[in-house]
Amino acid sequence: MNRQLTVQEFRHRLARDVCHGKRVQIMQAYRDVFLAGRHRDLAMMGMLADEFDQRHAMGEP
Repeated sequence: MNRQLTVQEFRHRLARDVCHGKRVQIMQAYRDVFLAGRHRDLAMMGMLADEFDQRHAMGEP
């Protein structure tokens, strides 16, 4: 039967996985999510900078 783990059970499972060899997969998954968010943030900043440059070139404040 599948059921949702409680917070305590989830933390226990995570600690067990980290201590018994699954640390690499956990860190890779975290890094993938973190970098995806970071790339999205940088892309948004680039778009905002481009918009600012275009408005500045047209003489808008």
